[in-house]
Amino acid sequence: MTWTYSGDPTDSTKDALRVLLGDTDSTDQLLSDEELQYFADQWSNIYQAAAAASKAIAGRFARFMDKEVGDLKIAYSQRYAHYSNLCDEFTAQGTSMLTVAPYAGGISKADKETNQSNTDRVAPDFVKDQFDSEMNSVPELTFDP
Repeated sequence: MTWTYSGDPTDSTKDALRVLLGDTDSTDQLLSDEELQYFADQWSNIYQAAAAASKAIAGRFARFMDKEVGDLKIAYSQRYAHYSNLCDEFTAQGTSMLTVAPYAGGISKADKETNQSNTDRVAPDFVKDQFDSEMNSVPELTFDP
């Protein structure tokens, strides 16, 4: 497994993920290039990929306990909490980047005609005036005393 960082996050998705995750120190590597590429391949935007990667890092730190020997303290719980919070932040950013515009059909005549001429469209069960022809074909009743 390899670890590289060019210092130019505009140049590659991998480097952009490293910047977002704070994984730019070669002496304290968090994820390999292959792991970052996996996350980039799985998600549609950089923040969703960063959320998944930070969740994986948090999972790695969740396995360790805080340690204290004399004055030396190692708090893995803080690293776990940090990457869990990053995951939440990246998830929110990734979700806000999704641009799905609402669609309301039948607003314009051209749109309505386009939809009606679509041969792949499922035919509606009910249509406007569907019973008009039946009503017009009923004979008129007259009363003759």
